[in-house]
Amino acid sequence: MTGQNTEMAIEHHKEEEIEQIETALQTIENGTYGICAVGGEDIPFERLEALPTAQTCVEHADQDV
Repeated sequence: MTGQNTEMAIEHHKEEEIEQIETALQTIENGTYGICAVGGEDIPFERLEALPTAQTCVEHADQDV
């Protein structure tokens, strides 16, 4: 990768992280933080501890929300 491509990839990754954080903050405001957006079950604490922006449980992690 060239330097410019690397910078663009990093910028894209940062933008995705910001979107994930904003979504997590919105779920906190809505009272739905820690609830799987696909199945509706609680997301295990260990998953949220490892990935605080998780919107799904591990079972549904491969599904877009």
